[in-house]
Amino acid sequence: MARTSANFEYEVYVPLSDNQGVRFSKVVLEYYKARLVEHFGGLTDLKHKNEGIWKVHDIEYCDEIVIWKVLGAHAQSDEEFFAGLKKSMMKDLKQHDILIVRIAAEII
Repeated sequence: MARTSANFEYEVYVPLSDNQGVRFSKVVLEYYKARLVEHFGGLTDLKHKNEGIWKVHDIEYCDEIVIWKVLGAHAQSDEEFFAGLKKSMMKDLKQHDILIVRIAAEII
């Protein structure tokens, strides 16, 4: 991995299926991975099985997820990119929300 002036690590929590349990097309998921790689120059795909559980009102949702990680500088362009990515993913993956986390990072 090339050194970068990254100040932040971003984690994108990606469900692998919709709320009815229908798995998303690999083509759709690869499209979003490619967008991240194009914008940030790389991506770490944590494919090991992860499970997310969310409770909304009295309904509990359980998703099998992957986590995609990228490094960025928290520039305005990164924030705008994630706003657009999130909106697009929510529509295409039929989700009420997509969790994206920003974590302060120091490259050593």
